[in-house]
Amino acid sequence: MLNIMRIIHALICVCATLGAFSSSLCYATSETIAIQCSESAETASWHNYEGEKGTQYSLTTQGIKVAGIPNLVLYWTNDMRNLSHYDDIHVDAKCTSPEGHEYWVSMWGPGKTCPCKKGESLSIIMLHPNDPDPNKYLYVATLTTTHDD
Repeated sequence: MLNIMRIIHALICVCATLGAFSSSLCYATSETIAIQCSESAETASWHNYEGEKGTQYSLTTQGIKVAGIPNLVLYWTNDMRNLSHYDDIHVDAKCTSPEGHEYWVSMWGPGKTCPCKKGESLSIIMLHPNDPDPNKYLYVATLTTTHDD
């Protein structure tokens, strides 16, 4: 009888431990996103990912895709000197808490990351370069979304 009670006690402990760990598990997804330039500085709009309880966003720059250039431009202030408007490309990201506090990051260069805290929303904007064809520029990044289970 004592052995049966020990086995039952051990099973209860194992189940309780597994239940505690499973409630703290989370999962993450990553996707490549592309943000297009706005037509003008006056009409620049933010691309928003709404914050939710238990959700965390992290944005990491890959580069700039320019029509007519086969590979991503990584260091656009250096690699695009042959383009007349290279220095006008600017990408910002911001995390906004539910209370309205903002954290801004200039997303220049590959690997630059904007890590938001859980529950914060993420917003991204690519400002219009002084170019007659702003649609040829795309900001390319990896968006990682982590969710609590």
